[in-house]
Parts: sequence; structure tokens; C-alpha cells
Amino acid sequence: MHFKVLILIILSIFINKCFSQINSINDRWTINCSYSLYPTYETTMPFIESTKNQNINTQRHKLRSNFRLNVNCGILYCLEIGTYMGFMHYPAEKVISFYHITLDSLHYMVRLNTEKSQKLAPTFGVNINLHILPFIKTDTKFKWDLYVSAKYGGCYFISYKNGYSIPISSIHYHKDELYPYRHEYGIGIGGSVYFWNLVGLNMEFSFGQFSYWPRIFSKNFNLRGGIVFKFNTNQKRGELKTSL
Repeated sequence: MHFKVLILIILSIFINKCFSQINSINDRWTINCSYSLYPTYETTMPFIESTKNQNINTQRHKLRSNFRLNVNCGILYCLEIGTYMGFMHYPAEKVISFYHITLDSLHYMVRLNTEKSQKLAPTFGVNINLHILPFIKTDTKFKWDLYVSAKYGGCYFISYKNGYSIPISSIHYHKDELYPYRHEYGIGIGGSVYFWNLVGLNMEFSFGQFSYWPRIFSKNFNLRGGIVFKFNTNQKRGELKTSL
């Protein structure tokens, strides 16, 4: 009997804590402008040989800037969902002309004249964040955030539809390497520190798949940092409830 009463008391305290307005991120909005480095390639196509096991392209690893604008909205006491859009530059190469040179009856070589340029690709995705500190702190003016985040998104290479070359891992490439849409996904931990309860610094570290050319350059970890703005629409309701 005493054990059941104890369980009921613990549950009532937990429910009251979880749904009280003063320590909830429900209806809170954040806007995050962030930056990260993503692996891309710098392709050179000097020739294509007919010999087996030769790579069509010679890839060199290169890091490119990835910018993102992320908007999150708190939907529960400790849970928020969000969406993001951004862009990144990547090198593209278009074949202008080509010709082949016969070496012998079994081997030949194709010379390519190419045009190199820098293209802009849109990125987009969704995320869900589980905040940890609402279980501990009760003040919405607390200047720290700590959360676990899961996200899924992608990138679309528009120029691949306009005659520009698609980098592939080898002659025996996989079909998905020809798709202009490439995805990313991961789970990680993030944190923010706020100043004046309005603007702050944000950092996220995630584990997953964060390369748009995973068969050429894999990247399983991602570090992203930026500036975040917080709008506590639930704070006034919490203050009003406290005063009442």
C-alpha cells in the first residue's frame, strides 16, 4: 500500500513538472544560422582508358563551406521539431569536346577538353531535438541549452541535369552515384549558450552519414557551429501563471 502511494506521488510530481508552463520549451522558437565543412571533390579528367580497373576520374579531396538556416519550434515540454535550408558550392566539369588515340588493337585513349566552374547546390532537411535541461532547470531564462538531435536531409545538384559531369567512384560505379539528389542523416548532441536571453552561440556534433559523395569520400562525423536566436513565447504565460 505504501509503495503504491509512493509511486502515485512520484508520478504526480513528474507530470506536474513536465506540463508546468514555467519550465517548458513548448511554443518556443529558435532560428539558427550555422556553418560546417563538407567533403567534396576536385575532379580532373585527363583521359579515359579502355584498360580494366582504371578509374574514370582522378578525385582529390577538398572541403567546402556548407551554410544552413534552421528554424525550430517547441511542441512539447522538452521536444522541438525543425526544418532547415541552405546551400553549398561544389566544382562541376563539362565536356566540351573529345577525341581518341589508338595505341594498339587492345588499348586506346580518349582526350577530353573540359570546362570547369563552381556551382551552387541547395540543401534541405528536417530535425527533431530532445532537450535535457528542462528535466533539471525550471527557469525559462536559464542561458544554456543541451539536447540530443536526430536529422535527415539532402542536397540536389541542379547542374547534373545540364550536361555537367557526375563524379563516380570507378568504372564499376553504383547506380545511385548518377542521381542528382544525395541524402545525409545522423544523430548527435548539441548545445547553446545565450546572452540577454535572446541571442547565443550554438554547437552540434553528430555521427552518421555527412558526405554527398559517400562512395568517394565518406564522412561519419560532423561538427557544426553558428549563431542562434531564441524567442520565448511561453515565458510571458509562465510569468502570468506565477503571478496569479
